[in-house]
Formats: sequence, C-alpha cells, structure tokens
Amino acid sequence: MTDFTATISPATHAALTQALPDAESVIRRAAADHTRILSPLDADWPRLLPEHRDTPPFLWVKGALHPGDAVAVIGTRAPTPAGGQLAQKVAAHYAQAGYSVVSGLALGCDTRAHEGALSVSGHTTVVLGHGLDTVYPRQNAGLLRRVLAAGGAVVSIAPHGAPITKKGFVDRDFVQAGLALGVFVAQTDLHGGSWHACRAAQRYGRPVGFAPLPSETGSPKAAGPALLAAGGEALARHLRVPAERVHVVPLRSRADYPRFTAALTAARP
Repeated sequence: MTDFTATISPATHAALTQALPDAESVIRRAAADHTRILSPLDADWPRLLPEHRDTPPFLWVKGALHPGDAVAVIGTRAPTPAGGQLAQKVAAHYAQAGYSVVSGLALGCDTRAHEGALSVSGHTTVVLGHGLDTVYPRQNAGLLRRVLAAGGAVVSIAPHGAPITKKGFVDRDFVQAGLALGVFVAQTDLHGGSWHACRAAQRYGRPVGFAPLPSETGSPKAAGPALLAAGGEALARHLRVPAERVHVVPLRSRADYPRFTAALTAARP
C-alpha cells in the first residue's frame, strides 16, 4: 500500500488529520440545533443559487425552503415612513402571488419585508450573516420565531458559532441575491449595504426593482432610487458592471408590478 503521507508536509498532514473531527463537531452542533447542512449535491439545494464564484459550498438551513420562485425585498435599516411602507407592500404582493420573500432580518426595510409576507400568510426566507445559533438584532428574535412557525426558512453560509462581522453581512447580501430571481430595493442611500445585493443580482443577470419617486425627495434615503432612475454610465459604475448588463425596473405604482414580474420570470434558470 502506498504511503501517501510521505508526499505532504507535516503541517498539511496535521491539518488533514484534524479536519475530520472538526467537521464532525460542526455537524453535531447543527444537528443539536435542528439545522440541516446542504451542499450543491443535495436534491433540496436551492435551485436559484447560480453556479458562480460567489456560490457558497454549504448552506445551514432551519425550517422549510420554498420550492418555487423567490424575490428579495431589502433596503435601509432606517427608512422613511414611505420607504418602510413600500417594503411591506411589495413583499405582501409577491408573497400573495406565491413567491418567497427573501430578506435579511435587519431592522427597517428587512423587518417590514418579512412582516409583509407574514401578513398574507406567505413564505419568507431569512438570510443571516452569521451562525444560526445567533439572532441579530436581538429585537427580531420574536420575528424569527414567527417566520419558522409560519413555515418559512432561515439560512446562512456560516456554521454555528461564526461571529458577527462586516464581511458576514456582505456575504449575506450575495446570498439574498442568489436565492431570488431579482432584488427590489425599497429605499437606500448611495452607500447602503443593499448595493451589494444589487451588484450581485446584476452579475447573475437578474433585475433590480426600485421606486423612482419616493415621497420624501429631500431625504438622503432618496439618493439610491434617484441613481437607479438616472441609469447610464454613473449607475453602471456604481453597480460595477458594464452598462449593457444594467437591468433595473422602476415600480411607480401597482400598475408596474407586471413589468417587474415579467423581468423576474425571464430570469428563471
């Protein structure tokens, strides 16, 4: 029998020797918390996650994943009254139409999006930027329980025990875009974290919806929709994609829902 250990360094051999017990520990912690660990080899791996360099190797999942279409509804943690109301209305509309509403459990627009889906007994998917054994923000612990009780799902690419970090929230934004046919931005400024999900959606060939005429036009939170509405090279630079890849859809009123829905349908893999 060939001695393969002779072909690797002692440090590598030690790392490989430790990998199995480390993996078993991760699996035990997940099982104790009623969490599944999925890989792309599993039949219930989310079908919308694109084959892309951003795609995670594993997902930690609690609850029931939605088997059909999904749309991400996201935005600032400190929306104006109109921005929060818009997030809830759009989420309720698509949840009632059979979509899972994907968002990130943050205060503000994310909370209103999850609430909108629950208000019509729809499905909603919470994407966290840390391990599922942590709830952040703590104010939304009750909301998280309601999502699971209503048949929704909570997912993360981070194992149990993973800390809360800025990078974790950026990773969460990519997963939000990857789980959805498109992203609706209820409200954001020019530097909000919502842009991470918008950029990812554009790279995946998926549309970004927005409301171009927020009622509080003097608010800094109106700057993001204003840039989306302006389009052109400035928007392409902000999204970090070629101008020909930019695909944004304005929702001025309920009459524009069919246009955004058609863009979502066209993005199906």
